[in-house]
Parts: sequence; C-alpha cells; structure tokens
Amino acid sequence: MIERASLLSLEAYARERASFRAKVIEHKKRRTVALGEHVTLQFEDELLVRYQIQEMLRIERIFEEDGIRHELETYGPLVPDGSNWKATMFVEFPDEAERRRMLERLKGIERRVWMQIAGGGRIAAIAPALPSRSARDVVDVRGQLVLPGLIDTHAHVYQYVTGRFGLEADMVGVHSGTTTLVDQGGPSCMTLPGFRKFVAEPATTRVYAFLSAYLVGGLEGHYYPALYGPDGVDVPATVRAAQENADLVRGIKAHAEIGGVARWGLEVLRLGAEIAREADLPLYVHFGQLWPLPKSRGSDPDPDSILPQVVELLRPGDVLAHPFTRHPGGFVDRHGRVHPVVREALARGLRIDVGHGSHFSFDVARRVLDAGIVPDTLGADLHG
Repeated sequence: MIERASLLSLEAYARERASFRAKVIEHKKRRTVALGEHVTLQFEDELLVRYQIQEMLRIERIFEEDGIRHELETYGPLVPDGSNWKATMFVEFPDEAERRRMLERLKGIERRVWMQIAGGGRIAAIAPALPSRSARDVVDVRGQLVLPGLIDTHAHVYQYVTGRFGLEADMVGVHSGTTTLVDQGGPSCMTLPGFRKFVAEPATTRVYAFLSAYLVGGLEGHYYPALYGPDGVDVPATVRAAQENADLVRGIKAHAEIGGVARWGLEVLRLGAEIAREADLPLYVHFGQLWPLPKSRGSDPDPDSILPQVVELLRPGDVLAHPFTRHPGGFVDRHGRVHPVVREALARGLRIDVGHGSHFSFDVARRVLDAGIVPDTLGADLHG
C-alpha cells in the first residue's frame, strides 16, 4: 500500500528526481527477469510503484488532490500485499511492423505466465480477486474455507484387509478436504502389492504408506498381540519391499507400548529400528498401551521407563506418536508430569505426530502443550 503522505510535491520531486531515479534503476535490476529476448517481468514493490506514480504526476502536471487520489487508486493495487507477488510484463520489439505482428500473435500471453519453485507445482496467480475470464474453471467458495492440500500423516485406509480399522481412502482423503494420506502400518512386506493395487492406485487421494515392521501388518487393527512378536518380523524382506516400492513407502511403523514390552522387551522395536536404518527411512513409533498385559507374567514393566529406552534406539527424523495418549507409557508419567526425556528427544532431532485416534486426552494435551512441547504434524488416526 502506498500512503498519500509518501508522495512528494511536484516541486520537491523535481529536486529529488535524479537521485531517486538512480536508486530505482538500481533497484529494478534485482527485480527484473527476462523471459527470452523480447519479454521481461518486473516484480513490483512499493518503491517501484511509488516511482511510477511520481512520474505520472510529473508528466501530467497533476497537483490537485482528486487527481493524486486517482493515480493512487490506479497504481496502488500493483503493490504486493505480503502474501503474493505482482509483476508487470514488458513485451518489446524495436521494429514497428514486427511489433504489431507479434503483439497480435501474443494476445493473452499474460494468462499463460506461471511461476514454479523447485519441488512444487506451477502457480498461475495469487490475488484477493482474480478475473474469472482468465480462469479455466471457476468455483464458488463463498462462505467456505480455502486451504492448501492437507496431509494426514496418520491414516488407516487398508480397507477390508485391516478389518475394523481400515476406512475407504477417498472418504478419509479428498472427501474430507485432505489431498494426501499416509497409512500407518496397514500394509506389510507381504500385503504391500495388494495395498498398491486396491488402495493407492484407485484412490483420487494421494496415498503413501509407512510399512509395518511386522509380517502381518495391521491385520484387524492389532487385536491379536501374539502375531506381533520378534518371530513375526522379517528384516531383509521388509527392507527389500521398502526399497523396491520407494514411490509408495515413506517410512516404517513399529510399537513401543507396555503390552508388547511385557512380552518381548524392546526386541521388536530394535528390529523395526534396524529395518528403518537399512532402508534409510524414518521409524514411526506408537506410544501408549495398545495390548493388554499377558495373563501369565512376572513383574510388570514400568511404563515410565519405556520412553527413555526407546529414544536411545532412534535417529534424527524418527517420529514419536501419540504424545497426548491417555494410556500409560506416553509423554506424561503416572504422576502427571511430562517426561523430561521428551525435550532431549527433540534436541536430538526426533519428531512428534499427534496421532489423535481414540485415546486422545485433552488433559494430557494441555499438560504437554503447557510444557512448551508442540507436535510437528497433526495425524488424525481415523479408523473404524
């Protein structure tokens, strides 16, 4: 936005014009991009537009307030508002006959310009209001929220195969305003081909997976703990499946919860960490009790001892899931205090995903957030 008070009077501008113009010319060099030999984009900002207004006032000898206000209203919208870029396109052909011919051919060229940042898609235009005549499709979103494509980092969409857990991918995805889903531990090295063919490929939603460390994957949502011991992990096969399906597999899923620790200690998690290291992928670790304690057992493990042991096994980029779980063995200990090792984990480059799910606790969430610990991602953990 250009303020009226920032404009100089005609007399003052006449005195300052030479130095101001030199400043603007130098400034333009850093904001001008040539698109071939004949087309140039000048990315506008407050200084360049203010200079343009001052020049128009000078050339037209405008000094009355109505005229000045008209120039401000005409050129002011060229200034970016902080959430977009705005550019003026210059099409230049020195020969007049060629210029006429080419300008006729180039009609509408301004609607075919786009910007692309490495790794992203093409951006045609960003503005509070865009003329509908320049759009391929017009969607009326009055009264709606317009958001970028959301990513759900914790989904369960291996429908039918994961029994009561698996939901239909597009219901969780694009029909819920989410363009990308990451299924957490549904497919395994054995069931990944089916996940690709029957879930990822048919879905309109972009679907990825964190491959289960267990051969059975997420069958019936882990209702049968006997299937998830060390004997149910095949490190070489899971590493191979992850590497051969790198377009689909973005990580490994494992568990660190008291029911499993009471049965096998941390052996299963160690195998999961080994898979993640060999595949060079992040390990996503479930915290909070999932399985019941075994009926025949000695002394129960201390749930508050699990998190510190697990952190020692993890690498930067690995993910701690369910920080707000109401179940024992999570971020908040049995005395209601946030475990001090959480800060150490963050300092070591570990990440936190909400994994909301069915065991989310608002009380635990408040304690964790009040301790200054904020998750990196907001996985919904929707399941049947």
